[in-house]
Amino acid sequence: MDPREMTNRQLGDVLLATTRPCASSPELFFATDDETESARRMREQAASVLCAECPARRLCFEYATRTEPEHGFWAGCTAEEIRMFNQLGEVA
Repeated sequence: MDPREMTNRQLGDVLLATTRPCASSPELFFATDDETESARRMREQAASVLCAECPARRLCFEYATRTEPEHGFWAGCTAEEIRMFNQLGEVA
């Protein structure tokens, strides 16, 4: 099924049921309160590598563009980038 045709609930359920690299390394996808700029860049680069091959990337991106999370790294994008995509109308 096309992720664009799923409800948010369906997307969330399928994401949870899919084997995802982020499930075994959640620390790469969310910052700590005391994270330095250098540490953030390194963490996001590592997360990006995992996202690039993730079987759920398209689902994750669709979910993130709909829900606009405040924090985290989603489908290879920061939460800020997700908001920017939506503001620019890049996601239909």
